[in-house]
Amino acid sequence: MRHSFARPGLLAALVGLSPAAHAATPAPPATPALPATPAPSTDAQRFCQNVAAAAADARFALQTRKLNELQDGIAKRVAALEAKEAEVKAVLDAHEEAKKRAEASLVAIYGKMRPDAAAGQIAALDDATAAAVLSGLNARQSSAILNEIPAERAVKLVGTIAGLVPPPAPPPPAPPPPEEGRS
Repeated sequence: MRHSFARPGLLAALVGLSPAAHAATPAPPATPALPATPAPSTDAQRFCQNVAAAAADARFALQTRKLNELQDGIAKRVAALEAKEAEVKAVLDAHEEAKKRAEASLVAIYGKMRPDAAAGQIAALDDATAAAVLSGLNARQSSAILNEIPAERAVKLVGTIAGLVPPPAPPPPAPPPPEEGRS
């Protein structure tokens, strides 16, 4: 059998108070009761009260479905962007490889030319290309070609090769195309 210490006299005796002193302590305030919702008086009110929970559930389900659709759409767009990124990276890698092969063959061609003929053609090239070709040649070939190029142009090319004159900046990227389906 369990003993309960909730009896006021027994609890007061344990604490050392007299039952009269315990009776003098104020009782804790009662929590106010929630106001009762008035009973619906019309059929429309009763109908609304009966379908309120179902309507809230339906609204939540609709919002959940829309969020899931949006999330799926975002996932598809991210996957498409990642595929495009991989495609662009592959194209850029192929372009870089072709550029290296072309530069190597171009250097080989200019290396086998006579210095006076090569100088006329290299002088007509843009600074970056001319500097790349001269850098790819051995020192003897480059010096023979630079000897045949007019002095002002040779100085400019040597400055570009040495890194004193930075090559021209690449053009800014094209703006992205507008998205379809947006209003």
